[in-house]
Amino acid sequence: MPDYYKSNAIYDELNKVENDFIWVIGNAWLLIYGDKNSIPKVFILVVGKSWVKQAEVIKALRFINSKTSIPFFMIKFDDTDGSKLTKIGFVSSNEKTPTTITLDELKYKFIEVGLDIQDGECHKYLNDKESSSYHKWQRSELGFNITVTDIDLIRIDRKTGRPLEFIELKRSFLDVKKWSPYPDDFANFNLILNTIQLFKDINFYILYNQRITKPNFIDNHDPISIFSYTINNPIVIAREMSFKDFIAGKYKT
Repeated sequence: MPDYYKSNAIYDELNKVENDFIWVIGNAWLLIYGDKNSIPKVFILVVGKSWVKQAEVIKALRFINSKTSIPFFMIKFDDTDGSKLTKIGFVSSNEKTPTTITLDELKYKFIEVGLDIQDGECHKYLNDKESSSYHKWQRSELGFNITVTDIDLIRIDRKTGRPLEFIELKRSFLDVKKWSPYPDDFANFNLILNTIQLFKDINFYILYNQRITKPNFIDNHDPISIFSYTINNPIVIAREMSFKDFIAGKYKT
């Protein structure tokens, strides 16, 4: 899971123009947890107490939940006082009623949906300004037999709120003509692909933009590269596509 950093050139530019995309903002993450073979087991919306509810995101999640048997969890943690994480707010699509549970109880929730979670009592983690206690807990306490990825961007049908595309955002210093997805990311891409295959009408794409940090910081939103993806196999759709054409969906296959 990424740290508490939600700004980049793609989000910034989308905020300036009319478009059909949604994404979680603030201290919130939309996640898929899967087993070590990238088979999805649970959708999770993790939010800090400071998160402001986004109606379009909730509507899209309800649609996703209505079309699959994969359970959905919402986890809320206190990100406001810097205290150690001991308990979280929890609600699931199976139980409906919100409760407060311990981290050990949350581990058991994950085991119940089929995840092979690390044994042992959970430690407590302190919030700081750079990331969140939940992120630190996840990285340290859940073990290595799971796959976790976040959904960076969702294209929706504005009339119905139905998700049409999941889009992974990637960036590095390489030119858009040269970059290709790294094999280290394939397990996470496979998890997203295995998830959308449960639906008939959601596609998966990878968007790449160049970000230079030295000698000066430049996060370029235009041009970009677009890739489609099959298991362990990224496929170039477009190199040096304009941001305008991306918004218009001219990369669709």
